[in-house]
Amino acid sequence: MLIQKKMYAGSLLLIVFSLLVLTVIMQWVITPIIKNEAISAAKLQAKVIGESFAKDLGKSAALTKSLSVVAQTLPLDKDQFIKNLAPLIASGTGIAGGGIWPEPNMLDASAQRASLFWAKGDNGQYTLLDDYNQADSSPYQQESWYTSAANAQPGVCVWSEAYVDAVSNVPMVTCSVKIERNNQFWGVATLDIELSHIEKSLLAENQATGTYSFIIDSAQQFVSIPAFRDTNLAMLNFSQAVSKDSSLQPLVNALKNEDRLVAEFSSGVIKGDSSILVTFSLPEQKWRSGVIIPTAIAKKAANTLTYYLYGSFIVLIVIFISALLVFGKRLVEQIEQTSAQVRSLMQGQTDSKLPISGDDEMSHLCEAINDYGDHLIKILGLIKEEAASVKNNAESIDNLSSNSQQRAHELMQENELLATAINEMSIAASSASKDIGGVADITAKSSDLVNSGFNVIEQNAESIQLLFNKLTESSNAISQISEDSQQVGSVLDVIMNISEQTNLLALNAAIEAARAGDSGRGFAVVADEVRTLAQRTQQSAGEIETMISQLQQAAAKGVSVIQECREFSEVVNDRSNTTRTQYENIVDAFNDIKGRSASIAVATEEQAQVTVNVKKLAERIREISGQNAADAEDFREVSKASNSQAQRLYDISQQ
Repeated sequence: MLIQKKMYAGSLLLIVFSLLVLTVIMQWVITPIIKNEAISAAKLQAKVIGESFAKDLGKSAALTKSLSVVAQTLPLDKDQFIKNLAPLIASGTGIAGGGIWPEPNMLDASAQRASLFWAKGDNGQYTLLDDYNQADSSPYQQESWYTSAANAQPGVCVWSEAYVDAVSNVPMVTCSVKIERNNQFWGVATLDIELSHIEKSLLAENQATGTYSFIIDSAQQFVSIPAFRDTNLAMLNFSQAVSKDSSLQPLVNALKNEDRLVAEFSSGVIKGDSSILVTFSLPEQKWRSGVIIPTAIAKKAANTLTYYLYGSFIVLIVIFISALLVFGKRLVEQIEQTSAQVRSLMQGQTDSKLPISGDDEMSHLCEAINDYGDHLIKILGLIKEEAASVKNNAESIDNLSSNSQQRAHELMQENELLATAINEMSIAASSASKDIGGVADITAKSSDLVNSGFNVIEQNAESIQLLFNKLTESSNAISQISEDSQQVGSVLDVIMNISEQTNLLALNAAIEAARAGDSGRGFAVVADEVRTLAQRTQQSAGEIETMISQLQQAAAKGVSVIQECREFSEVVNDRSNTTRTQYENIVDAFNDIKGRSASIAVATEEQAQVTVNVKKLAERIREISGQNAADAEDFREVSKASNSQAQRLYDISQQ
């Protein structure tokens, strides 16, 4: 789409969007604000009406209270009452009549009714009436206004309902105030206030504001609601008003709810339009004032503002769009000139320049395009110079890529051979790891056997040592036997000497017995026995000596043999200790072999794992080499394309 059409479409969219925004703002922002302002104004209007009416009634109530005070203080003299009360009543405004209404026999001891009531005549003068004191009239003490005031607090005005005077046909309301003398109920003071002026003031208010004002008394009776309907609704209660015009039912329903100060009606209350009700309460009189606002009146300011805003907005939009179109047309012409200059530059026509007039953005754009054309010419010259260099570099890159591709293929083949060799080495390393693991197991078993043999050798060494100790003890015992046998030989020598001495003594005794003859025969027998015993002892000692000699020889031989055995066992013990020492060295050697075998097995397993990792790395290198070869092939293709592009760029630069 052309910029000019876009401008037209944008202008139309701007108008539509602006109107839509303005409508939304007026409908949802300004109108509610103005409506609330109208309601606030209506509240103020109802308040002013109510307070103005309450002020007038307040003046009348103050005058009534003054009558009550005067009646409380005057002497009980009828003339004095007439003299003082008449001017006081005549001083009021809008007073239709007033006076005092004593209890029976209070003002006049002989009269049951002694009221003093002045009524305003047609000439505006007040006349004292005696109609209410006649015997044929009903006692005024029985009237509701009288009983209400009698039951009220002193000084409080009791307001009656609004009513229409039967004589003058004027709407009125009565204020009644209790009179006390000597703290006793004495009577009631009253003033009748005309309400005809309310109709006129409310009508003037309605004509000025376009609203409908009204006043309602405590009995829910329209005191005044001028020009609201063709039928006069004044002095009608709610039921009577609805019976005359049923369209007032929503209004009556809203007014019955005395707490509801604001209400809105869609239609019917005001014919042909919706409306808003605003009320204001008069607490002292228990009356209410109110205003009914037609929605058209409430929104009149908003509608007027809307018309002015729409009118002003449309004028501004027309001016804005006109200016936009004028400047847009000029902008489009400048853009078309700029486009023609750019096309000229594209066709190589570098002599033409855009005209520059003024100092606005388009002038700056034309100046920038002229500068860009000059800059483009310089760039094309530089491109022409660089194209030849790029062409030469592309040819060099093409040659390098061809060599790189060839080397990549060779490297991939070498890597495949390397991967195969590493795979075989991995298998061999794994087999060696298993064999070394078996050697480690056999070494461990051999170490266990050597440890068992070492334990046996230790046990043999202990046995040999024990045998050596026993042989030593035996050698000592035999030596002791040899020594003991030598001692026995000494004892035998003594025994031999004793037996020889005994034999000699026995021989001497036999000789002596022989000399003695028969007397010495017994002694000779004893001496013979002693000598025989000595011989036998000598013989036994000789045998024992022979046996001891043999025992000594055997003991000496045993000592010699045991000594040789001990020496031999000592040699065996030394050799056993040497063997044990050697076995200890063998055990240590086997333990070292076992540890080294385990270390070698671990190292072999680690080497096998490293070989596996190297195998994986070789596989990865082989894959990378394959990728490098593929990249070299791609680089070769890119180099060919780059060479072709460089050639084309060079050809273009030569045009």
